[in-house]
Amino acid sequence: MKIRYEVISDVGRTRANNEDMALVMGELVRDSSVSSMVPMKTRPRFSALVADGMGGYGGGEVASEMVLKSFDAFLDALAPDLTARGLITAVKEWFQTVQTEVRDKAATSAELANMGTTLTGIFTYGPWEFMLNAGDSRVYRLRYETLRQLSTDHSERERTGDMSLPANLIYNAVGVAGAFVDVTNLSTDLPLIDGDALLICSDGLCDMISDAEIESILNSGGGARRLVDAALEAGGADNCTVILLRISIPEHDEVPEETAENTPQPTEPPATLQAPEEPASLSDQIKPLPLPKIIVFNIDEDDNEHEETSEVKLPEFEIPAENTESLPPDTPPASDGPKSTGSSLRDALRSLFGKK
Repeated sequence: MKIRYEVISDVGRTRANNEDMALVMGELVRDSSVSSMVPMKTRPRFSALVADGMGGYGGGEVASEMVLKSFDAFLDALAPDLTARGLITAVKEWFQTVQTEVRDKAATSAELANMGTTLTGIFTYGPWEFMLNAGDSRVYRLRYETLRQLSTDHSERERTGDMSLPANLIYNAVGVAGAFVDVTNLSTDLPLIDGDALLICSDGLCDMISDAEIESILNSGGGARRLVDAALEAGGADNCTVILLRISIPEHDEVPEETAENTPQPTEPPATLQAPEEPASLSDQIKPLPLPKIIVFNIDEDDNEHEETSEVKLPEFEIPAENTESLPPDTPPASDGPKSTGSSLRDALRSLFGKK
């Protein structure tokens, strides 16, 4: 996943000082703008938060900066092995700690009395994305050209449904008695998809232009600068801070990009694949069988014994024909009838095999 971000914090047309502040990837932004891209392959602890300070006399500026610095340090110091539930618990514990610190700081001087700040945005930890919210700054999501508010305003207008109440009348923020923070695991409740855009802003934007106008600007390709300019053109009655995140999730997520410069080149050409040898022919695979000795008996007409043995080498795979051509050339052909009695033949066999 990659996150491209634009951040602008503008004082507006009517305020003398800017009590808004943004925190993106450890950088504080006030009265300036920043844009960059964060590759999330290694899942760094990314944060994008808006704090809209309040209290006047400089108190709002102090509170917003104080809380954002505290959160950045908190996120960086988190143990690496928390569960999602453990992380949410840790955020709520941190919130109560910074709540006490802000209230203690407000009590140190009249200039800082009643100071406080909203705190809204998203952050990542391990494989998860979270949203936190205290106050009436907002998180929107643009998906398939449709804008949706993900956060809930902690305002009297939202709580009562009475639209006649001032939009900036809030009941929850850092520094307000009984303050709390909402923490949502976006990865499980509202998972991001490729092409999503997240808009985090102070009420200096959404009080100046409608959600329909915000949607139209984003769908026409406008970014953070166009949104802030639209708020200024509408009167710029408040500080205006905008963070716009564009989410890119490749088809094969978490695959590092490679270019011609950093792609490793092979030092040797790959070995050529050899075609398998053809199997030997059937005649090559069959081994010739050893041939027995051929014993030929010659028996004369006078019934005298005479034996001769010879070793005949026959062609491989050939069976001698049962005719006189298989006999040695000096052997006379057999007659049509027997030449001796059975006893003569038996005597010859006995003599051959050593039998008496």
